[in-house]
Amino acid sequence: MIRGRAVDKIQSAIRPLLRERGFKVRGRTFNRRTDDGLTQVVNIQMGPSDPPGASPIPGLLDNLHGLFAINLGVYVPEVARRHGGGEAKSWVQEYHCCVRARLGELVGGGKEIWWHARADDEVIADVRRCLEDDSTMKVFQFSASLLIASITLTLVGGACISDRRRREMTAEERTQAMKHTLEWGRLATLPPSASDLTIKVEGGIFTRTFRLSFRAPRRDIDIWIKESPGLMDAGQTYADGKRKYMIKPGGGANRAEVTIGDDDAVEIYASWS
Repeated sequence: MIRGRAVDKIQSAIRPLLRERGFKVRGRTFNRRTDDGLTQVVNIQMGPSDPPGASPIPGLLDNLHGLFAINLGVYVPEVARRHGGGEAKSWVQEYHCCVRARLGELVGGGKEIWWHARADDEVIADVRRCLEDDSTMKVFQFSASLLIASITLTLVGGACISDRRRREMTAEERTQAMKHTLEWGRLATLPPSASDLTIKVEGGIFTRTFRLSFRAPRRDIDIWIKESPGLMDAGQTYADGKRKYMIKPGGGANRAEVTIGDDDAVEIYASWS
């Protein structure tokens, strides 16, 4: 009861911050809808009480009684329809989300943080600081199209990643990977004469990297360059027989580059994180 009242006070202290950012609250869970149909979730979780006779085992069975954590999530209706148990109702709980993280993990270098359920200024100030941290907003900054693409490619079992134990990409998966690579690099459709085409996808839900390579006659590559906005306004360097174009990425990606060798081999790299 005492710790519950303390968490009530902590929640009341952070409610104005979340309300300013467009969140609404029910119980211990805050929801915010985005223009593209996502629901962003902030949830306060109280540590459970251990059963009588239970002994803590550090790292395996920690005693979380009297502590609380803050969970973050992003709910994507399309992913729930395709890969989950159906869409959530009018209010989204954190466990409905396909992208989930603990607040402490994002600001604590990957290590979970459970705060003591004390409504004192130190605890409240630390929670507010973490909620305002740039790392926290990383969970909420992605668009619906990027999340759907990333999660779908993750759920197919990493088929795009080079691994003999995994199946080859389907034609549809290759098409989607190609589409996002060109979009993120602001590149034109590959030349019809392109050969030796390979494409790999790496990463997980919070990161995504596309690596595409091909060969084509020099004349066709030059035409492709002129038709690609990302290459036309890119800075470029030359070393070891290769031209490297540092591209201003599109589609929400944060890095894109193209390398073209004197042997007419082209390598495309695009990433989002």
